[in-house]
Amino acid sequence: MNQRRIFYLDFIRVVSILLIFIYHFHAALRDFNIEVPIPLLMDTANVTLGHIGVSLFLLLSGASLTYTYKKYKSLRQFYKKRFLNIFPQFWFLYIVLFLWFDVPSHSGILASDTSKWYLIFSFIGMDGYLHSLLPTFYSIGEWFLGMLIVLYILFPLLYSCMKRFPRIFLILTFIWYFLWTRYFPFDIFPIERSIIIRIVDFILGMYLVTYIRQLPLFIGYLSILGSIILFFCPLPIPFMDCIELNGIFCFIALCTISTFIKSKRFSKTCMWMSQCSYPFFLLHHVVLLRALHMYHDSSFLTIEYFIIIIMTFFYILFLASGVERMFQTFFAYIRSKKANTPATPSKKRVMK
Repeated sequence: MNQRRIFYLDFIRVVSILLIFIYHFHAALRDFNIEVPIPLLMDTANVTLGHIGVSLFLLLSGASLTYTYKKYKSLRQFYKKRFLNIFPQFWFLYIVLFLWFDVPSHSGILASDTSKWYLIFSFIGMDGYLHSLLPTFYSIGEWFLGMLIVLYILFPLLYSCMKRFPRIFLILTFIWYFLWTRYFPFDIFPIERSIIIRIVDFILGMYLVTYIRQLPLFIGYLSILGSIILFFCPLPIPFMDCIELNGIFCFIALCTISTFIKSKRFSKTCMWMSQCSYPFFLLHHVVLLRALHMYHDSSFLTIEYFIIIIMTFFYILFLASGVERMFQTFFAYIRSKKANTPATPSKKRVMK
């Protein structure tokens, strides 16, 4: 069953890409002590752009899976699709970057004293998520990839709970969030990176895509206003609540804004960028570090700053598009080979 793409999901994904890229670009400028004549665009009044981008991406992940889940005929088909969407590109880029950078300079994995057994966490895509707890070989992708893998595994159960007990499950989700954020210290693992808390974003994304069309338009306008207030006005509420409110308000606000966008060309551009989002997230850290390292302890003019940030973004997008197209072509070839392979006729038993 082919499902029509929802424009607002592509639109929100593009916004989350931009927010996370801008945050990491400016974080790299700070880390390399590169001076620019304008303030670093990293923080809002309550949270960072990175926090908002990650919240949008988690909400979007729950929403996207909920929208497409009905097309899968079995759990096996669902998990196979998730596996093929995540691991082939991850493994390919991990190996390519290892051969391109680590092997010639004998650095990274080859120079590390960490036991090579810890590569198992890279193999299963959990190295970024566990990097702050264990000595891993984290080199590509975002820290939340491992968390998303676990959430994808849990999704069929979460979806079933939402469909069977929509009100009770939503109430229990809010109770879960309140109890964990108020009574658990999160000393070892940052609260904003804990799957115990961020599963709430994922679940709320499932609800939003299911019921957002039932929300009156004034809720969208209030969300736009709420997003602006949260962006510019410091609020005396817990840090994690600020992250959640920013994500939810921005999600609904962007859905509302998307209804006023009628350009087919813009829609196609968002769809293309959305399709490249995963390899973009895998590559952008590596490219940013390599591109900005050469400007260590230097300064940019305003025009240089804008040229470099724009060119870096489109360069990463170009690489991500190439990776995405390569894997689309590869999987299309595999499917065509399977379709053209004649089925083996079954032998009929002859009764004697």
